[in-house]
Amino acid sequence: MKHNIDYFLQENESLRPSDSALGSAIASSDWWGFLKPLWDDILWMYYADRVVFYNRRFPDNDDEVCVDNLLRVWTTYLKSKAHNFERIYNVLWQEYNPLWNVDGVTGTISKDTHTGTDQRRKTGDDTLKMTGTDTHTLSGEDSTTLSGTDGVEMGGTDSVDVSITKDDTTRSGNETLAASGNDVNTKQVTTFDSQDNFLNAEKNTITNGKTDTHTYNNVKDAHELESGTDTTYGKTIDTTYGKVSTAEYGKVDTNNRNMQDKTEYNSTDTNTLNLQDDHLDLVIRQGNIGVTMSQQLLQAELEARQYDFAKMVIKECVNLVTYAVEGV
Repeated sequence: MKHNIDYFLQENESLRPSDSALGSAIASSDWWGFLKPLWDDILWMYYADRVVFYNRRFPDNDDEVCVDNLLRVWTTYLKSKAHNFERIYNVLWQEYNPLWNVDGVTGTISKDTHTGTDQRRKTGDDTLKMTGTDTHTLSGEDSTTLSGTDGVEMGGTDSVDVSITKDDTTRSGNETLAASGNDVNTKQVTTFDSQDNFLNAEKNTITNGKTDTHTYNNVKDAHELESGTDTTYGKTIDTTYGKVSTAEYGKVDTNNRNMQDKTEYNSTDTNTLNLQDDHLDLVIRQGNIGVTMSQQLLQAELEARQYDFAKMVIKECVNLVTYAVEGV
């Protein structure tokens, strides 16, 4: 059995393609935002009696497959035509004044264009010459004279008196001297045939055996001195300053400045101006261009307002899956 669009609208919650199937770009567009809430109502209003094709894509014995394929066809078509639908929608919703076909301010804009270059050439050289000489003359001498003498006189003497008032020496203990032993003097005479080394002579040998022992029994000398020292300072020093230093400045410093600076300007500046100015005057008009043109503009505006964007898009989708009906 063949079914029309109205049948599928009653059997299903909606025949509108889903946002997820269309993709985020179309789902967030202005034209789909306008068309989305009108989709099922326009289908019912204009195309409810359209009979859906029955073939292997839209079988008459499986409504579920039929609806899935309907949505698949419409989703694919909307994706392929999305750019065109967006441009048409933007034209219809463009804000403008239909009679204000010339926009701008009447006036003249001057535009200066500079071409060419400026050239500056310098010929010759500037020179700086110095003439004359500077002289520095020193005359006279500076002298320093010393007169008089400084004197130092010393008078009087310093004296020191030292007096010993007491010098007592006391010895205690005793000392003894004891001698022991004797010295022996031996005299020898040799014969002519003796083996001694003092042949034909005599030899005296003295053997010292005497010993002197000097014993000090705690001998101590104790000295007791009493003295006194008196110092008398009588020396005086007198210094007489009589030296005088006299400086005579006779040196004269004389500067003779005869040097002169002279600048000779031999350079020449030449300016070659190759600039060219071009002026471009632009006239900008504002308003409309006449009564006849205004009528044409209004007529075009009325025709544009009769264009039904939502019906146009949905009609193209319905024609893909139903038999076309002339005038609908």
